Amino acid sequence: MRLDLNLSEQLLQLLTLSIRLHLFSEVLSLNQQTVDELTPHIEAIEAQGEAGFVRLADVRRARLLLLDAEIALKEAENNLRQTREELQTRFRLSEEEALALLDQFLAVRPAALLSKPIETLKSVQAIELQVRQSVHDIEAIDAELLPVLDLNIDSTLFDIADFESEYEVLGRLSLSMPLYDGGSNQARLSEASWRLRELGQDKRRQLQDVENELVDILQQYNDTISLMRDLDERARAGAERLESLLALAATADVQRITIAEALLERRSTKERLMNNQATLELLRANNLHQLDELNRYLNMTVGDGTC
Repeated sequence: MRLDLNLSEQLLQLLTLSIRLHLFSEVLSLNQQTVDELTPHIEAIEAQGEAGFVRLADVRRARLLLLDAEIALKEAENNLRQTREELQTRFRLSEEEALALLDQFLAVRPAALLSKPIETLKSVQAIELQVRQSVHDIEAIDAELLPVLDLNIDSTLFDIADFESEYEVLGRLSLSMPLYDGGSNQARLSEASWRLRELGQDKRRQLQDVENELVDILQQYNDTISLMRDLDERARAGAERLESLLALAATADVQRITIAEALLERRSTKERLMNNQATLELLRANNLHQLDELNRYLNMTVGDGTC
């Protein structure tokens, strides 16, 4: 049971790294695309500044926009590199193997969060087993003070021809009981009783912790879903505005700095969507982990390889 719990914990950590790996790969591509699309507009603004068609303040502002995009790109590269290194260091897995596990998870995981009676969870049952052992220990310690009655009976059958009809039965009855143990029994009984009370508190605490974790996961899940709806609307509106601005780029009706700002706004909205999608997958994985279902959905048992 403890091995299953440890396997689930390791799978959750591996899935977390895999989700981050996929996220940072997407964010890196998005930021590279933004820098590539933004650079020509910034260069055009610099050329206009040199020709005296735009103010130097606008040129500096445009350069800052490109610098922000480049910083975001560099940060995405660092995040991706660090995740790859952590994946290799902790699990000895390549990027391809981690993404294969993520694909497997995405193919089988339920879209909605699961629920089940938390009393049936392995973490709770593990404590319950310890409770039963402590109860057994208390009963055994109590029994040490009771009298012990032993009865031993031996029988002998004679198979010699002259004594075929004769046999012998011997018995021994003995009674023993402790007279004085110096308080050892009471001390061990007190310790076992204290341990039983501690386990009872551990069980209640574990039940409360799991319940709180599941409630928190559900709240974060619902909040993320709601936020993604708003971001989807914002992304659609931003895409339409950017398309309109690009269509007017050849005319004097739009400034390139406006297009640059729209490109960065699109990047910001898309990146937030990617982050929230990754958060949803992390919440789903943690939900399955808390309910002892992650191993089953990934078809992993103790002794199997991770990929």
